[in-house]
Amino acid sequence: MNWEPLGFIGLIPLFVALEGASYRRVFWCAWLFGLVTNIGGFPWITELLIRFGNLHWGLALVLHLLLGSFQALMFPVAALGATWLRRARVPFLPAWIAGFLLTDYVFPMIFPWYLAMSQHRFTVFIQVADLVGVVGVTSLVVAINAALYLGLMAWADRSPGRPAWLPRDLFDRRELVWSAAAVGAATVATLVYGFVLRERYHEIRARADKVPFGLVQPDIGIRQKRDPAFSSDNLDVLQRMTAEAEARGALVAVWPEASFPYALPHDPPPEGRLLRDRREGDSMRIRRGFSIPLVFGSITRGTNPPRRYNSSFVLDGEGLLHGPVDKNVLLMFGEYIPLRDQLGFLDRWFPRAGSLAAGSRPELLPLGSLTLGILNCYEDILPRYVGRLMRAGPPNVLVNITNDAWFGDSAEPYQHLALAVFRSVEQRREMVRAVNTGVSAHVAATGELLWQSSIFVPALHVAEVVPYAGRTVYSIVGDWPGYGVLVAIVAWAAWRRLRRPRYPVDRGAADRPPGRPA
Repeated sequence: MNWEPLGFIGLIPLFVALEGASYRRVFWCAWLFGLVTNIGGFPWITELLIRFGNLHWGLALVLHLLLGSFQALMFPVAALGATWLRRARVPFLPAWIAGFLLTDYVFPMIFPWYLAMSQHRFTVFIQVADLVGVVGVTSLVVAINAALYLGLMAWADRSPGRPAWLPRDLFDRRELVWSAAAVGAATVATLVYGFVLRERYHEIRARADKVPFGLVQPDIGIRQKRDPAFSSDNLDVLQRMTAEAEARGALVAVWPEASFPYALPHDPPPEGRLLRDRREGDSMRIRRGFSIPLVFGSITRGTNPPRRYNSSFVLDGEGLLHGPVDKNVLLMFGEYIPLRDQLGFLDRWFPRAGSLAAGSRPELLPLGSLTLGILNCYEDILPRYVGRLMRAGPPNVLVNITNDAWFGDSAEPYQHLALAVFRSVEQRREMVRAVNTGVSAHVAATGELLWQSSIFVPALHVAEVVPYAGRTVYSIVGDWPGYGVLVAIVAWAAWRRLRRPRYPVDRGAADRPPGRPA
């Protein structure tokens, strides 16, 4: 994840394996590639199921393999799409770009991720996300892989030690030239744009007024967090750290997801009034020892209908609670079980899974003159959801509250952060993240990490946050340009198929892409 150059060559072994392959071989080779990628990239899933799903290690391993097998299908979808396009005489480069666009736009993922995440620290490269989004950055990563593969095949075709399996003149020389020129020009333009925009936002940030946010990372373990006997102690930790943040100059504090240890009412009070914090001296009072406003998460209980929600609030300076804003996108098997009512045995398999209800729409929370866009847990890795949130406002600051303690001492908190930074670039908003056990962070509007914590240690940081206004090109048009590119390439393929002369059918040749000899 932190070896950016590998992102530009990682697909080349897949391209080599699929050259000249039948549809069946394309499927199985791409699926195996995807399985190794997903199992190797997310090894923490097995431990998650054992430790917090209360599953036997054998069942946990089987479920991890099933999940990896399903998510691996993203690669056969891309590969089969690209192979079909190539057999319609669409050149290699646009065929594979379209294949991955198809995957990114239509394939459902339980744990969504993008090839672009490999470049999250290459901030000059990812600035173009404010035009084309993370999927557009992924397309450029795919294009660079494809261009390097074409160059490698051209070199191998002319080398003295040419592999016997490599067909001669596999790619047309004109295709090689225009592919190299197109990818080279796109890469140079991306880097120039990225350098100019990044420097511009550095200058804006240096001159802008800032609001100090106190980010509280209490490092409360899952078992202690869920045990009611520790509720008072857990709240005391949060309050003391918030008082320290105020002493350091914070004007607002942020607590992690579901950090308030007592359930709050979800239904609004009568006559449009706001909920009020409990009285001084009450053990369940939210504000104790500090006076600044607070953004925090809490489980809420509704009565009509009787449901539980994962919600967020702002406690203002007058002790009034603004909210709740409910988590819209729930984690499957963590916060809800699909088909729970129809398949009762799933409750026995996942005894600790939640039964939460999802929010109906993205909502914003007011904080004085600011508007906050709350991203609860992994909502910060979902570009389309954040796009809906921006259309609801737009907010001045993105606030992510998360509890990644479930995943243990693993790569997951860092992978989560790597995916989240793209939301700041796409929307040109600074993001503050308060994560129970880390990684908490302050992300600039350029995607640069201005501060990040370690995991499984208490941490407190006062982040000087710049509130932004306005919307980016990507915020306005979303993924429609990508849809247009995909439709155009498929239409091109259909047109070329219709224009193809009708020759006698050679069934062996029908299963080979152009260039593969009989």
